[in-house]
Amino acid sequence: MGGSFVPNNVRTKIARIFAAVALAVVAYAVAGFVIAPKILRSALLEDIPKTLGVRAAVGGIHINPFLLQVEVKDFALSDTGGEKALGFERLFVDFEFSSLWRRAYSFANIEITAPYLNARVARDGTLNLLKLRPKSKPLQTREQQGKLPSVIVDALKITRGSADYVDHSRPSEFAAHLEPIDFELRNFTTGREGGLFTLAGSSKFGERVDWHGHVSVQPIESDGEVRIEGLQARTIWRYLEDRLNFVIASGSIDVDARYRLSLKDDVDLNVEVPKVAVTGLAVRPRDSQSDWIGIPAMTLSGASLNLARRQARVDSLSVTGMKVATWLEPDGSFNLLKLAAAPPNAPAAPSAPPDERAPGATRAAPPANPPWQFELRQFDLREARISAEDRSVRPAVKVELAPLSLQIRGASLDLTKPLTIALDTRLNGTGSLGVSGEVTPQPVAASLNLKLAAIDLAALQPYIAQHSALTVQSGLLGGEARLRYGASKSKPALEFAGDMHVEKLHTVDNDLRNDFITGGASTSLG
Repeated sequence: MGGSFVPNNVRTKIARIFAAVALAVVAYAVAGFVIAPKILRSALLEDIPKTLGVRAAVGGIHINPFLLQVEVKDFALSDTGGEKALGFERLFVDFEFSSLWRRAYSFANIEITAPYLNARVARDGTLNLLKLRPKSKPLQTREQQGKLPSVIVDALKITRGSADYVDHSRPSEFAAHLEPIDFELRNFTTGREGGLFTLAGSSKFGERVDWHGHVSVQPIESDGEVRIEGLQARTIWRYLEDRLNFVIASGSIDVDARYRLSLKDDVDLNVEVPKVAVTGLAVRPRDSQSDWIGIPAMTLSGASLNLARRQARVDSLSVTGMKVATWLEPDGSFNLLKLAAAPPNAPAAPSAPPDERAPGATRAAPPANPPWQFELRQFDLREARISAEDRSVRPAVKVELAPLSLQIRGASLDLTKPLTIALDTRLNGTGSLGVSGEVTPQPVAASLNLKLAAIDLAALQPYIAQHSALTVQSGLLGGEARLRYGASKSKPALEFAGDMHVEKLHTVDNDLRNDFITGGASTSLG
């Protein structure tokens, strides 16, 4: 006999099974392709306004129930005035079937194209993004919140993102735009394992930030590296200009930093900054077109910060080629102090929040934090040029210190520790001055060695004329001396000893109109 015989009732059952399976597949397809997008659209357009109190808009929604893929286009959240706060051009989510046996929400791929963030601070100081917070709910304890559901993301990618920030609450409106912003997260899992991420962004001024590292949740921890290139010093100044009495006309900043952050019971932050480089910095007062301070190059090396221990350290800070224009006004005021003064119409400091304690109640004193510790191990000023002028006398006394070098070692917030200093400069291109030794800020004490050569005494004539009828037409001061200063019961507060001499001295008696002292002189002090 050829072939096998299948009873009719079996054939009927098989046909019914296939029909049921086909019907289930069709129903699943209709639910996924047709019904699910409508439900999702309704949730976005109706539930979000109820929960957040903002408007929602969405374009096309496509769901593939067989591949477990969702695509949402042209989504935006806007405030009641119609201004968009955030949104994206396209969101694509690829959910994995492996979630069924991995006991975790698993995503093979999440893509967000052209997301944008539009942050606005109103004139009253409120931030528009705060309106996106869900309506208040009863606070839950950490035990009630429980653990976050397990999530696995093989790849999350953000491309062509942008961010705008505008602050209308300031007397001078501040605006910043960052675009494009690209972000990528790979092999991420909730819990301590976390995942690796990279972020890059740039501005229209060529400022760029690159950030990559590791991030995890429960507990929230992150470590990585941050590199900032071409940050314009003027961008920082524009945000702070209402509180500053000077203008940063130019300057570029590059930063390399590594960090480790943990948010367990408290904020634990450690930052290592191998290098910060500042180039072309220029500072001037608001009412001037001339720079008072110019710094062609400044480099900070070996900086670190430990927030928990409240410790900060800088191994080296060097400034090269600095130019300073400074003078003493006729009224005795110092021009550079004008830069540190509060500007006119500066915003008032925020007032302390009102005390909401019940009458008679006392507030427990917060635990005292240890004092901050800061150390600058070495400061170097090289090839500086300082143009100083005393306009309080007539004629004005002008002195140029160039090239000037200064080294300070051992600076810290502990003012009882002595500083080691070394200064070397030329005065008006002819004389020279050298100072070396130790200075203690508190209580004030100094032990210094001085070395002078060819200091032109004629430059001091305006001061001499105030107290005598004598004109110093020439004279070069030189020598070496030791200066000691410090309060002591057994020794004088000030000690000065050394060998000083004057060469080519020529003075004239103004009343008699003839030479008074000529030639040279030397003396030993101490």
